[in-house]
Amino acid sequence: MSLYPVNSTADALSLLGEESERSSRLQDEIRQLIGTSGINAISFAQFMESALYHPVNGYYTAATQVLDRGGDFTTAPELGAVFGHFLSTKIARAFHSSPIPARIYEFGAGSGKLCVQILSELNRLGCEIDDYVIIEISPRMKQIQQQLVARQIPKISTKVHWSDFPADKGIQGVVIANEVIDAMPVELIRFVEGRVHQGYVTERGDAFQLEFRTILEEEFEQTCNQISWPNFEGIYTSEIHCRAEAWLEKVAECFEVGSMLISDYGFPQHEYYHPDRNQGTLMCHRRHHSLHDPFDFIGCQDITAHVNFSSLARIAETVGLEVNGFTTLAGFIVDTGLESLDLASLQISEQMSVTQQLNTLTSPSEMGELFKVMELSKNIEPDRLGFKSFDHMHRL
Repeated sequence: MSLYPVNSTADALSLLGEESERSSRLQDEIRQLIGTSGINAISFAQFMESALYHPVNGYYTAATQVLDRGGDFTTAPELGAVFGHFLSTKIARAFHSSPIPARIYEFGAGSGKLCVQILSELNRLGCEIDDYVIIEISPRMKQIQQQLVARQIPKISTKVHWSDFPADKGIQGVVIANEVIDAMPVELIRFVEGRVHQGYVTERGDAFQLEFRTILEEEFEQTCNQISWPNFEGIYTSEIHCRAEAWLEKVAECFEVGSMLISDYGFPQHEYYHPDRNQGTLMCHRRHHSLHDPFDFIGCQDITAHVNFSSLARIAETVGLEVNGFTTLAGFIVDTGLESLDLASLQISEQMSVTQQLNTLTSPSEMGELFKVMELSKNIEPDRLGFKSFDHMHRL
């Protein structure tokens, strides 16, 4: 029996076409990892990494459609160009107020729509970009991005280049990480009578099973020791973000000068590990359904966990980055300037679309409060556009 029970799996969520064979192959790979581990188990982060990023059968490397209405979930850029508009306003200000190269680096660019939106908006604003570098590990997503860029912005498509990470050294400019960190593998934790246990994936019969053990991996234990844990009563389950912290450390090694904008779902630490959030934030997504069992549809569903922004801020400060701002998406949009949208110049249908996007992006019941924006910087005096009116850095 799964430790993440759901009421039922609708026929609409069943595996189709080659999905079943691909999922079966991936499960065999995971079984092999478990069998050769020496402890008859792998950490949950190892499982999540295989499920999402296996080079051949992983969700992000092999799924035919991930984003938009025909996929499994929708990100802010997929709603329309409004999110990209406000991000572009912030980027243009960064280039205007700081002597940094006009270069943008985007990690995990999804369908490529945010890239298209930013370059189109910056072009409209008269802000000329030297390079737009996309760091993408999925060959399939890279191909989708290249096709979209060539089709929608052919005149400026030559400014877009693709790169592996961390091959690029000497990052100078603006770095974007939009809804990237929530898809990085997390370790599961469980407190039992005040003692922390680590989540491992093992087998029982033909099924995968989650177990919590006191065998702690070194990286896991180091991260645990840096967190001020509340006094939990009873059993408390959550996540820690070793991989995200390691990723930020690697970015900082390459980062020489500029601004870094991180936007994602998440909380500051005291809210992330609130006693009432005793089941954690781990979620799965398939065909716009929110599911709870990571062992269903392996390789054919998204697995995410919310971001602990306090841990990112802590790592940033230890590796030479400055935390310049932290706020909600609604606060970022309002401070950046709603008037910049110039609704009066749009046709009625366009006004309705923009209004609908704004409602989704700013409403507390949608993305407005749960979605956060953080700016990190290095060797510049950053402009605080987006963070002046509703600065939440005190919550970190």
